[in-house]
Amino acid sequence: MNTLVKTPREKQDFFQGIVDREKAKRAQSKRLR
Repeated sequence: MNTLVKTPREKQDFFQGIVDREKAKRAQSKRLR
């Protein structure tokens, strides 16, 4: 798998995926409390 991001579109999707994962983690921890 090539981790180098070539286009702005791919970079946007990549960072959006990270943001979505962080949001999901926070939502999960809120539910657990």
